[in-house]
Amino acid sequence: MKPLPRFARLLKKEEGSMTLFGLYFIAIALVIGGYAVDMASVNVSRERLQATADAVAHAAIYNRDSESEDTSVAAALALAEEWMPTANYGTVIKSTDIQFGSWDYDTRTFSEDANSSDAVKVTATLSEARGNPVRAVMLKLTDDDSWDLTAEAVFTTYIPDCLREGFVGEGVVDLQSNNSFAAGFCVHSNSYVSLNNNNDFGAGTVVSMPNADDLDINSNGFRKNPGLEAALREGSYNIRILNKIDDIIDGLLYANDAYLPDYISGASWLGINNLSLTASEFTPGRVHYLLCSSGNTANFNLGGETLREVVLITNCKVSLGNGSVIEDSIIASTNTSSTSITGPSNIQIGASDDCTSGGGATLISKGGMKFSSGLALHGGRLIAGGDIQFAAQASGIKGASIIAGGEIDGTSNTTMEFCGSGMEANYEAMYFRLAS
Repeated sequence: MKPLPRFARLLKKEEGSMTLFGLYFIAIALVIGGYAVDMASVNVSRERLQATADAVAHAAIYNRDSESEDTSVAAALALAEEWMPTANYGTVIKSTDIQFGSWDYDTRTFSEDANSSDAVKVTATLSEARGNPVRAVMLKLTDDDSWDLTAEAVFTTYIPDCLREGFVGEGVVDLQSNNSFAAGFCVHSNSYVSLNNNNDFGAGTVVSMPNADDLDINSNGFRKNPGLEAALREGSYNIRILNKIDDIIDGLLYANDAYLPDYISGASWLGINNLSLTASEFTPGRVHYLLCSSGNTANFNLGGETLREVVLITNCKVSLGNGSVIEDSIIASTNTSSTSITGPSNIQIGASDDCTSGGGATLISKGGMKFSSGLALHGGRLIAGGDIQFAAQASGIKGASIIAGGEIDGTSNTTMEFCGSGMEANYEAMYFRLAS
């Protein structure tokens, strides 16, 4: 047989065929690897974009709690620039991408309303239209070598039930014995709660603290306090209203509409020079200011009359006389002593109106409060930077909010009822949560 020509022999050779096959696999692997790298880049960009939308939405709604829409939007855009600088990412969020409005939890829909501070929606975008799409890193095989990404975040405001009605303290909340807590009532401490025996907690009540193991009860505490075990919760609050005491007082004194109650019509405050305060010292519908020398006390002597539709701002200690009744009114003291506001007996804060609208009253102090006996709260709120000590009437709490920057030392033999309404004109600091 004649030997094959050199070319024919070469065609029959099989050496190196696997090398060529391997090159195909390498090419495929590079394509897959490049695609994986690009997809990883897209996912990183998507996560960064969503995190930015979340942060900017939170900043917008946080500032909207006390600022105008324009100021809130400016603060939010400044944060967007920190998270995704324009120099690196282009314009990710514009002012028109920040919308205030309301959120419907049932339908999970957002409705725009520039005058609302209930919710905010932020849309963050990386797109070809804005000149900032996510570009392919490894693969640029086609004209379609970029991706458009959009992220939305909706934050809403809310007020925890405990901070709307109930007892909330930074320090220990110590309640005595033989109390009855109706459904909805809340007792919370950012330290721990201490209870004696024979307290009854109805279904739907809450007793909370950061660590439930810190609950201070005796060995038979759960058996001696029916409903307590079911009411027990763990958690803590940033009690934001305590940081707003100065803002509230200044807002009242300088006629800031965000703080003035509806019953105040006069734009400027009226001065009071008398430390013995009768009902005749006050003009309904006006803010009053009383300046004291250090250590002086303003003594209320209402003589059986009810103080209505007034605001008093003072640096004095305040002593509410026996039997004082305060409705649709605010008394605020900048005095920081442990007894900044006191009441000897039978003090009624708020109208006893079975939780109907109107009549609520508020006492605010940068120091502490102490009420010897017979305190009645009806749509009433006590806000103190320090401790609050009180003893209530047997059925004297129906619609009450007691918030203390220190401890709360409570009472015995009292029925504490939850209103759920009729707590209007109470100052509240909004809280924020991600809705979508």
